[in-house]
Amino acid sequence: MDVKRKRGRPPKLRVVSSQTAAQVLRPDPVPTGGLLAVRPREAARMLSIGHSKLYEMIAAGRPRTVKIGGVTLIPVSELRALLGE
Repeated sequence: MDVKRKRGRPPKLRVVSSQTAAQVLRPDPVPTGGLLAVRPREAARMLSIGHSKLYEMIAAGRPRTVKIGGVTLIPVSELRALLGE
């Protein structure tokens, strides 16, 4: 299948977001998608550390965890506190 491309200048880009330039250039260090808490493996991925290191930190008391049933969750606020936000 041959797709024809139009020649000339690319279309102008319009800003359709309310984000400031600083927010675009410095994205959220802990992207959560609106979640309040995440499981430990996801938290380790978000922090770019190994899950074993995260479990060591949990054993030392930082970050705080919450148990709901048999599920261990880490509040996103704790992850942000670890990063010093």
